Order: sequence, then structure tokens, then C-alpha cells
Amino acid sequence: MKEEYRDQKGLPFLETLAQDLRYAIRMLLRSPGFSFIAIATIALGVGATTAIYSVMDATLLHPLPFPNPHELIRIQDDLPGVGAQGVGISIPEFRDLE
Repeated sequence: MKEEYRDQKGLPFLETLAQDLRYAIRMLLRSPGFSFIAIATIALGVGATTAIYSVMDATLLHPLPFPNPHELIRIQDDLPGVGAQGVGISIPEFRDLE
């Protein structure tokens, strides 16, 4: 009889979800140490993912904030004394080249 009554009730998905949430809360309260570690791990993962996406969004997905970004150049220098190739130059070296 109870099963037939429950079958007639509406929104079984929400009822099942509510039962699952109550069970999850009971289990989290039963072992607070594990709960803290699990919640902290999830929070750190979400925070790291958000930070990485923010950096990628700002650097890769938006155009450069310059009027003609296709005209930007990179000046490199070779330092044969130390065996370095294609390294950038310092501001004083750039001013000397100007």
C-alpha cells in the first residue's frame, strides 16, 4: 500500500535528491575530520581551476589591448660569451639601440 501511495506522489526525482542530501549530511557529520579534508580539497581544486582559467582568459582568449597588435615585435640578442641565443635585452640595451 505504501509503495502504491509513493508511486502516485509527484516529482520522484526531487524526493530522491532530498533523501540523498540528507544521507550525505548525516555521513559528513559522522566523520568531521574526513569531511573537512574532503571539503578543503574540493575548495582548493575549484580555486585553482578558477585561477588558471582567469589567467588563460586574460592572456589567450582576449585580443591584446593595443591599437595594432599585429605590428608588435620582439627584440632578441645572442650572447656568445655565455652560449645563450635568442634572449631578450634589457631596458638600457634597448635605449642604446634607439
